[in-house]
Amino acid sequence: MYKKIILLIYIMIPSLGFSFIKHNNYLSGWVGYEQQFGLVNNEFITYGGASAGISFFGVSFGAGVYGNYGHKVYVSSLSSMSATIIYGGAIIGYKSPRVRFARFRLNTLFGYGTIEVGPNKTGHLVISPTFYVDFVVLDNMNLSVGVTYRYFQKVAYNIGLNTVENSFAGSIAFSWISD
Repeated sequence: MYKKIILLIYIMIPSLGFSFIKHNNYLSGWVGYEQQFGLVNNEFITYGGASAGISFFGVSFGAGVYGNYGHKVYVSSLSSMSATIIYGGAIIGYKSPRVRFARFRLNTLFGYGTIEVGPNKTGHLVISPTFYVDFVVLDNMNLSVGVTYRYFQKVAYNIGLNTVENSFAGSIAFSWISD
């Protein structure tokens, strides 16, 4: 799993080299709310959260936090428990220059998360890259659609959190992104 994440980061590096081209402002920022739609234990779940940060010639640094509230997961064929998953951390990424009414962003969150299933609560390192396409709605207001991947290190629960079908999620975000 780590090899896939490292490969994704290596793929990001060439785009960072182009980040110094065509940016109108050397310093800009963003703040936004995001709703992610995915699966846990092959059941539909949503995560809500916010992120904010600054971009220097397109290279972005910030922070974000995401989570759900009391999602029911089936831990066996006879029993279900409430699961709360919260994660957050530092964001490093890239924001492309705006071309007419759109741009793209690639942010990777490196942080910590907690998983609480029933009475048990555990902590995990988290890596979550997200690719966004931002559509300018009005001045600096943007509607973003994206794809995110969440990896929680050493998950002990049998809720399928790090399987392919449960790790990917679609997202919709409303953000203020300056140029």
